[in-house]
Amino acid sequence: MKDFKNFLLEETKLTLEYHKELNPKFWNGQRLKPEVRKHLIMIADKWASFAKIPKSAISDMILTGGNANYNYTKFSDLDVHLITDFSKVSECDKEFVNEFLMDKKTIWQLTHDIKIYGMPVELFAHEDRPHKKKQGVYSLKKDTWLQQPKREEIKYNEDDLLKSKVNHYVHMINYALKHHTDDLDTLKKMKDRIKGMRDSAIQKAGEFSVENLVFKELRNRGILDKMTDHIRNLQDKKLSLKK
Repeated sequence: MKDFKNFLLEETKLTLEYHKELNPKFWNGQRLKPEVRKHLIMIADKWASFAKIPKSAISDMILTGGNANYNYTKFSDLDVHLITDFSKVSECDKEFVNEFLMDKKTIWQLTHDIKIYGMPVELFAHEDRPHKKKQGVYSLKKDTWLQQPKREEIKYNEDDLLKSKVNHYVHMINYALKHHTDDLDTLKKMKDRIKGMRDSAIQKAGEFSVENLVFKELRNRGILDKMTDHIRNLQDKKLSLKK
């Protein structure tokens, strides 16, 4: 009889995917379809106006993430980032501007349901920064690659280390939600730990670091949303007062 660990690894079917071509919904080979590019720019312009970002502050609009790479899935958004000179946006400190734009992003997502060929569009603004390793970055303004994705031979479901880490975090989150259901500090620390793990891994090892792939798998399964919703509900409960 197979041991329990090997049984878990074999039973874990990952949602992660890796393809031989870019998503044909949006790409003609290596070129973004003209109608997709046009609509993404229109959406980005509308969001910039909503977020009160002057056109003079935007140096580029880029498409990145899974749909600018070979690792797209049915869960992948169209990630559009506005490269912005914050000094032209506000005289306030950068941390305040970042928080303001994050709030604008959230409000926009809650009040809009814009999709391109069935895929939601996620928007954000940030200052220019080095591109993450192995990440596709396509300039919508220039209609060309700033960093072209490099295809590799990747087979997620044959990676026992990845499966093992996914199992570990699934178990850890579900355990915490069950046994620490009212412990806001513990749950927030766990969420911050997972996010920090992912951010650090991307900076050091790039898009295909194990930790980033674990994060994406947890997100695809809805486990991170489950934890976020629980934390939000718990915060609301603690702030509420009942007779």
